[in-house]
Amino acid sequence: MKKSVLIGLITLIIMGGTGSLSAQDLTLQRDKKGKVGLVDAKGKFVVKPKYDEIGNFEGGLAKVRIKDKFGFINEKGGIVLKLQYSVIEDFVDGVAKICIGAKYNKKTDDLEGGKWGYVKDNGEILIKPVYDDIEYFNKFNIAKTKKGKVYGWVSRYGKELIKPEYTEIGELIDGMARVCKGGKIGKSGNLENGKWGFVDDGARLSGLVGVSS
Repeated sequence: MKKSVLIGLITLIIMGGTGSLSAQDLTLQRDKKGKVGLVDAKGKFVVKPKYDEIGNFEGGLAKVRIKDKFGFINEKGGIVLKLQYSVIEDFVDGVAKICIGAKYNKKTDDLEGGKWGYVKDNGEILIKPVYDDIEYFNKFNIAKTKKGKVYGWVSRYGKELIKPEYTEIGELIDGMARVCKGGKIGKSGNLENGKWGFVDDGARLSGLVGVSS
């Protein structure tokens, strides 16, 4: 992931001095050291200036950053999600992807490593960040996960439907997805010599036989 793309995803407000937060009675206030906090209508600090950035409040939560770590605070300044995440993406249908432990490669400007999961818009962790990658939820409320070179599924309700064990999991079509165990990528770029079968949208396996590419 390029750093420029990441900046677009996190969408935090960068303020030079003071500014207002939409639909809030709180105002951003930056001190002489460049740290930002929040003051109320009387000019009293509700959140002391200790953050490098504070985003807009959405659903009572605001994204905050100190150096390269992100978290959430509530309107009283209480920390709802500890500032330990390398990435907190935008919320989609009440959930957002999070990443912990990733580092920037200064030579390539890429974000590398780290573990991915999901957080709810109330700050509660939905899927613990334990996966090397995780996709967005599809219309079946299922997200594809990855650990190493194998794939699995998690549900929007926080359950691991399939632990990462398949070399490939295809898209769900008519409630079924093609899966493969074993095999390897051949010279053609296709997965070869694996055992194939199907799983339904309840993660029930239907066969795992044959050798196919």
